[in-house]
Amino acid sequence: RVYLKDMRALSRIEPSSFIFCRNVIIYFDDDVRRRLAAAFYDNLLPGGCLLVGHSESLTGLSKAFVTIRRPGVVAYRREC
Repeated sequence: RVYLKDMRALSRIEPSSFIFCRNVIIYFDDDVRRRLAAAFYDNLLPGGCLLVGHSESLTGLSKAFVTIRRPGVVAYRREC
């Protein structure tokens, strides 16, 4: 099993309008994915977007985001 030791490290990064995390979260278990989704949400500015790889999804992991689907792209937006 793979674990991230300290999710608080993300809080040291300035809030962002976009987070690109493509083909990374597929390597973690659901608990770490949930914590990553929450950390990404906290780091996004209102209206900001998280972009993930085509094989990745936050379905069942977080209800905090609004899902945006476009051809070839899945993004998750933090509401204002």
